[in-house]
Amino acid sequence: LYVGPASITVADYNNDGLLDFFFYKNRRDEFGYNQFVAAMYINIGTSTDPDFNPHDMAPNLDFTALFQAAGIYCNWAGDHLCSVDIDQDGDVDVLIISQDKIFLVRNPGTDNFEIDNFEISELNYDQRTGFTIGRGGTSVDAADFDKDGDIDVIGGTVNDVPYLVYYENDGTGFFTRKEILIPNPNCTGIVATCVRDFNMDGWVDIFGATDRWNAGNEARMWFYKNNGLYTDPDTGDTTLDLEFRCLNNCQPILPPPHDVDMSAVLDYDQDGDYDVILADANHSGDYYLIINELAPVYTTSGEARSTSYTGDLDPRRYAITKVKVTRLQMGILGHSSEGLRVDLYVSNDGVNWEFYASYEGDEIQNYNGLAWHTFNHFGSRFMWKALLSAEEDEMEEYEGASFETPIIREIRFRFAYVERREYARTSVATQLVDEQGRQLKLIIAGTFYFPGWQGHLRAYDVTQMPMLNTSYSELRTITRSDLTAPSGREIVASGVTIRWDAGELLQNRSPDDRVIYTALPDSNGDLTRIEFTAANVSQLAPLLNDQQNDNVGLINFVRGEGRYWKLGDINHSNPIVVGPPSGAVSQMGEGYDQFLLDYSDRRKVLYVGANDGMLHCFDVLTGEELWAFIPYNLLPKLRNMRAVDNATGSRYFVRDVYVDGTPTSADVYIDADGDGNKEWRTILLCGQGAGYGSSVAGGLNYYFALDITDPENPQPLWEFTHTQLGETWSVPAIGKIMKNGEPTWVAFVGSGYDNNSDHRTGNRFYAIDLETGQQFWLFNAGEVKTKDELGWNIKNTIPCSPSTVDIDEDGFVDRVYVGDLDGRLWKIDVSREFRRSQDWQAEVIYEDHHNYPIISKPAVWINATVESPVPRIYFGTGGDDRAPDDVTYSFIALLDGNRPEVEWFIGDHRELNLNSSLDKGDLGVGEKVWADPKIADYIVYFSTLTGSIESVDPCESLAGIGKLYARYIVAKAGNPIGSTAFRTAAGPAEALNLEIKTRSAVTIGESERVQGQTRKREVYIQEYNSTLQR
Repeated sequence: LYVGPASITVADYNNDGLLDFFFYKNRRDEFGYNQFVAAMYINIGTSTDPDFNPHDMAPNLDFTALFQAAGIYCNWAGDHLCSVDIDQDGDVDVLIISQDKIFLVRNPGTDNFEIDNFEISELNYDQRTGFTIGRGGTSVDAADFDKDGDIDVIGGTVNDVPYLVYYENDGTGFFTRKEILIPNPNCTGIVATCVRDFNMDGWVDIFGATDRWNAGNEARMWFYKNNGLYTDPDTGDTTLDLEFRCLNNCQPILPPPHDVDMSAVLDYDQDGDYDVILADANHSGDYYLIINELAPVYTTSGEARSTSYTGDLDPRRYAITKVKVTRLQMGILGHSSEGLRVDLYVSNDGVNWEFYASYEGDEIQNYNGLAWHTFNHFGSRFMWKALLSAEEDEMEEYEGASFETPIIREIRFRFAYVERREYARTSVATQLVDEQGRQLKLIIAGTFYFPGWQGHLRAYDVTQMPMLNTSYSELRTITRSDLTAPSGREIVASGVTIRWDAGELLQNRSPDDRVIYTALPDSNGDLTRIEFTAANVSQLAPLLNDQQNDNVGLINFVRGEGRYWKLGDINHSNPIVVGPPSGAVSQMGEGYDQFLLDYSDRRKVLYVGANDGMLHCFDVLTGEELWAFIPYNLLPKLRNMRAVDNATGSRYFVRDVYVDGTPTSADVYIDADGDGNKEWRTILLCGQGAGYGSSVAGGLNYYFALDITDPENPQPLWEFTHTQLGETWSVPAIGKIMKNGEPTWVAFVGSGYDNNSDHRTGNRFYAIDLETGQQFWLFNAGEVKTKDELGWNIKNTIPCSPSTVDIDEDGFVDRVYVGDLDGRLWKIDVSREFRRSQDWQAEVIYEDHHNYPIISKPAVWINATVESPVPRIYFGTGGDDRAPDDVTYSFIALLDGNRPEVEWFIGDHRELNLNSSLDKGDLGVGEKVWADPKIADYIVYFSTLTGSIESVDPCESLAGIGKLYARYIVAKAGNPIGSTAFRTAAGPAEALNLEIKTRSAVTIGESERVQGQTRKREVYIQEYNSTLQR
């Protein structure tokens, strides 16, 4: 066949150790097919004597028809093809650039290496290349340019377009388009790109060469030196720092009419660095060798990285939590160690790198028995890497070079791992349910096993658990973990039984029997529900992008097939129960009385998020999973759950964070279905905690909304994201305000922590219109720098949940309160009708004297019996593992009257700079307030803990103590305001000691009378080791 425009790329596609090649061509330069061929040629020879059959003979794979069906053309000779393991599953895939598109041929792996198992689709990007003129895209290449662990993509065109297109991988296989400007107009017309670390500094560079016909330029070659990441000091945005150099003094590299048509990169002279070969395909037919001559000096930076050390350590039973260097042998090459540096990093999952130690100058020597490092991530695959650097020396012949370099001769490690235990970081839900006329009292608690991340959700029937017939306060243990028991629990209190365990029920259920939904945008961008089943793989596959094209297998795996446990860990998501509507008709608005009537028999269900990618809905009485929902933004991330062992090709479960935020629900009056008519609906909002999503939905962090009016027929409403939205821990506060002359239902929500390396996020607070899912107001909380005063600084964000208050009880929110990690309590007065952003202002009404962090949701109470009620706000400080353990934190009662003032506090008045007459007690050194305060019977309950609570290795947080406090918020029965409400046989008790500490808030239960007139309230608390007490 006549060969006109063509392209070729080389790799070992079938993993047999022999190099194969992929070739495609056409007869003419056109967007058409004339003697078109596309084929993968499989090497049937040896590594030194390769042999290939014609393209249409086995074992070759003929892609001709598949390329034509996909609309892939070969218009002009160039580097249209690129071989890269883009999904890092151990199998080499192929990228093709054609027209204004980039296509991906995804390799299904050795066990499925047949033409029918290859998937061809457009790259999963937000925008196409923009190369819409002339020949379209001509050159494509891929590498991890930003060193974030995933593969990025670049593309260029032979036409006169002054940029390369750069697609940044967000880690889920979705790519965001950016541009790399070509600053010299004589250097456009790209046909060849080569990406390698040409200068051996640890960062992938870009070599380019140009055509002379389409762009009107001569053949030139140029180079982008990758200097790493640059952070703008003003915006905080991080970008690649690429330094453009036009080589050969920017003179044409070939005599006219010759030019460049394609390229290859290899170490031609075997001197340890990469060289380039250029080819002139349509004039001379010559090949040109570009020799990369590294100087007899050293680069100023480089990287060494290991493979996994840990073999077959079972991730279900064990997790690596600590590591130490036992032997480190280092030295230098050259005459001086001045300006040299070694930075050592470790990883227990092979993806997330954590700093271990650094050595400079004379410190670069031999060491034994270095300190232990505790990991901040979880995993069972240990790896290490070292970054070596040197200061630039002045020399006539070279730039960016040094006469000396550090070296590592030997390194040895010891690591520690833990075995499985049960933990809990969530509050329980309490619910009265009817079973055939008999009322049951259920306590529902979520827990998880670590290692293994096995989720459990158990309902305990405490109907027959008696209230102690005394007037004293006493903590009683209901149940604690016992992994040797069939149920995994020891029942301590009499009269208590386990009603159901949703994790066990789900485990015994067929994956095919589950109802799992997700959502896809329609042509208008509105989310439409779709079942997450293999039957819908054609619609889901473009988002799922399984590493081996087994999208059906991925769908089934997420549903539970081939996994050792179906229910993901319930780590931070507090379960909530939603039953019949229960709002006050006088405050809700017109038509709510009928809504109450219509749904008075609505089924009681429980909602909770889990790190299996889903929000789950369970029947409260039976524990049956009614359905689960996967947010749209998480679909591309699901493939992280099903990893590939590159050595064996087997698939296995890897835990990630998905739906780790707490849901909330409310009845609202909105146009939920877009028909132009508002109606009463029950909606659910949920954040994802640290479960960042894919940029496919427009951002990084998300809240999602569902219509759950009919709990057996949920409907997706929208997903909210914003450029500055941090992690979504803050539980939305829902209420009604006046906006542009109309009553409008809105959600107020915080933002944080900052998990975006590209720019500053997390210190914004939002108001979101619940009908549209769009924010219409926000404020920036800024930052208080405490490094100089305290010696440490926590970056300010707003992960706290806000509280709202309706002072005049007219159904409209008047004020919103929220804390931040700089120890400030903010108030937003929203009683004024909103017409423009200036109508609402955020103001600080309390600031901790040392800016100790506030993480808890403020509890707000109003005395409705007085004529002009003043909001009372209760909150504590210290809730952050980064906050020191050797200082005294506080609990504050604040009056928000004409002038905000502290009513009373618990803490050290000197630390707080407050009047000692307001002091109602002490907190011990290091006692931190993490959990939200709760109010019942004129008493505010809150807990404290010492030590950490958010270690990646949960057992690291077991040390420390926990206490439960109860304080009167008004003078009651002779008890002064701020005094303790706990009584024991020995008298008043400042606090009750918990069995172990707790991250979660108390849950208020029922009350009943004992000893005649004494009324006692049930208060439940789940502790960190999953012990449940009342």
